[in-house]
Amino acid sequence: MAALALAPPDQSVETLALQYRQGAALARVAWNPHLYDPLLRRRLGRIATPTLLCWGAHDKVAPIAPCGETWAREIPGARLRVFADSGHVPHLEEPEAVAEAVCEFVRLRGGAA
Repeated sequence: MAALALAPPDQSVETLALQYRQGAALARVAWNPHLYDPLLRRRLGRIATPTLLCWGAHDKVAPIAPCGETWAREIPGARLRVFADSGHVPHLEEPEAVAEAVCEFVRLRGGAA
């Protein structure tokens, strides 16, 4: 049911063709090795912006252990927020909770939210 909720309501030929093109582009850049960039870990330490990592507790694509935990450890000052009822796309699966977390994160850093 969660996957169906993420499907676009418009199933026109144009929408399906766009989805196909997007999937093909993703496959070209991420197929081998499977969604893994061996240089990513050393690049994470270069992030100098306040970072909130929104992770789904049930993410099977990039599990919290080791992915989320590694990102949180390697990005200086990052906060890892885990959403209990989400998989890989918490911003779509729990939009209100993610929006609240983002607003809180911004407020704590003195921004307007």
